[in-house]
Amino acid sequence: MLFNGHDITGYPPHKVALLGIGRTFQVVKIFKGMTVFDNILVPALRFYKKREEAISRVEWLCDFFEIRRIRDELASEISGGQQKLLELARAIVHDPQLLLLDEPFYGIHPELKAKIINYIKRLNEEFGRTFLIVSHDMPSIRTICNSVLVMHAGEVIYEGTLEEARKSRGVLEAYLGV
Repeated sequence: MLFNGHDITGYPPHKVALLGIGRTFQVVKIFKGMTVFDNILVPALRFYKKREEAISRVEWLCDFFEIRRIRDELASEISGGQQKLLELARAIVHDPQLLLLDEPFYGIHPELKAKIINYIKRLNEEFGRTFLIVSHDMPSIRTICNSVLVMHAGEVIYEGTLEEARKSRGVLEAYLGV
């Protein structure tokens, strides 16, 4: 796997992050016994030389993602959707160029899902961040993505618009058995 000319195949996660990639997981990976703020601060301390810089970045993220009101709550006490949002804040703490999001909308209340979609759009449009999103939530993908890539059994079977993917013989055969 190449990223910005670097072969990152087999790189450990911390080295991948240092190259400018952030990621979230289908099942959130957060520190449930820590506060929301501290969950974001832990990775920030890895990337910023001064504690004050890390704290400033976390404060900015709390404002950007509108989670200031829950910043002192334990991560285990917030909703699953808020945990997904927390994980997104953690993934962007080091200002990566590329964010890999695995099922970022799964099981989230529609109002929070709309907010997460808006944050993704803003990060892309205002800050130039690129996203690779794995999702089965086609309505959400339709509102976010300019293009889609469909894979089946490890092979790319379609690349183009979502609307055209819905008409693709290969996609229909692979996913609907048509």
